Amino acid sequence: MKYPQCGSEHIRKNGIKKGKQNHICAECGRQFINP
Repeated sequence: MKYPQCGSEHIRKNGIKKGKQNHICAECGRQFINP
């Protein structure tokens, strides 16, 4: 999986928000929810 904002493949799980898996980019530090 790639983070769409920066294209990084260095992604870690970061808990669950609103019943969906939340991830964090190890390079830029931004969080996102897997679609």
